[in-house]
Amino acid sequence: MTSRVSLFFILMLSSSLSAVEWLKESLKVAKPAYVFFAQGSGVLISKDGLILTNEHVLIPPKKIYSIRTGDGSFFQAKVIGTDPLGDLALLKILKPKKKMPFVKFADYNKIEVGEPCFALGNPFASGSSDLQVTCTAGVVSGIEQSFGRYTDALLTDTSINPGNSGGPLLNQNAELIGINGMINPKVGIRSNTGLAYAISIRQIKKWLPKLRIAAGGEVYHPDLEEIRARGLENSTNYTGIQVLALGSYKDQNTLKVGDIVLRVNGIGVRNIKHFYSMLFAYPGDSLIHLKVRRKHEILNIVLKLKEQKPASMGFKASFSYQNPQHLIILDIDPEGPGAAAGLKNGDEILAIGSAKFEGEIAFQYLRFTQMRLSVRKGMFIPIKIRRKTETGYKNLKVLLKVANE
Repeated sequence: MTSRVSLFFILMLSSSLSAVEWLKESLKVAKPAYVFFAQGSGVLISKDGLILTNEHVLIPPKKIYSIRTGDGSFFQAKVIGTDPLGDLALLKILKPKKKMPFVKFADYNKIEVGEPCFALGNPFASGSSDLQVTCTAGVVSGIEQSFGRYTDALLTDTSINPGNSGGPLLNQNAELIGINGMINPKVGIRSNTGLAYAISIRQIKKWLPKLRIAAGGEVYHPDLEEIRARGLENSTNYTGIQVLALGSYKDQNTLKVGDIVLRVNGIGVRNIKHFYSMLFAYPGDSLIHLKVRRKHEILNIVLKLKEQKPASMGFKASFSYQNPQHLIILDIDPEGPGAAAGLKNGDEILAIGSAKFEGEIAFQYLRFTQMRLSVRKGMFIPIKIRRKTETGYKNLKVLLKVANE
């Protein structure tokens, strides 16, 4: 409803004909570049067949996916790289046409709150029956938004629903401004209630170089646990944050305890949440330029972020459409912590720690991914499973210990 109201006001504020015409012309460019996935959407970003989507669209995880483009063509696409924590994935069509349709990137600095935008998608898998790409329109409601694991997102009132994930959010010129990924629903309701989030083109550009060379693997965010800071929102002298502890980051001898960080890569620090969100939007190992106040001096320094690689639990998890109730443990490493704890291939995951694994399978997989990425050396992880035996199913509890080395 919200997006329809927004579009109505767009039509009222400009001539009805011109508003309709720009959308029609933009759709001519964008629809052929749209990509259907079984669990969501994607978009072509190069003439040689590179595709962007959400990582959570790629379930169950595979190396190669069957996709269909907006013009009705079918292809196979392989995974080039994924950012599971930031929810981005890059794929490439294996046998593309000589020149694939694609959308260009918008200039992030020109995106304004209130400007018209539109989304292409496959809400509730409607395209699986009528083979049509859907279009919803609205405005950019906010920029530099943080919500859940999205730390540099665009907020829009464009209607986004399950099946739109991974699809493009575009401006009036059919240029990509973001990848749609999350909604802020009412409790227990997965339909759009007026707030939707798209990973911004600014963040996408930061991650593309890493994704391109990931060779089908994962790329990781920075480890910020050692950087302790406090906000200065109540200070009458400065805006920014003050560094309280650095851990091993102090070995770089650039940022120091007591420094007041004023800007990160040229962007002013508003508060402590904004500071961490900005850093977390970069890949691990990135060089970050900081403007700091140290006593009575203003300094420009460079900090190299550390990559946050999770420790291994010694197994993977997926699901089958034949049994979509629970995630299934698979690919047990016989020398890993999973095998040492007594887990077996085929065990169904009922709970990890205090988190129950129930409900929609896509959300179970998303929860598993987030927990997997938070595993650190030396952790003890209780896991509740269900195992099929000769006499039926049996619930078991195991304690998984992640090795220190």
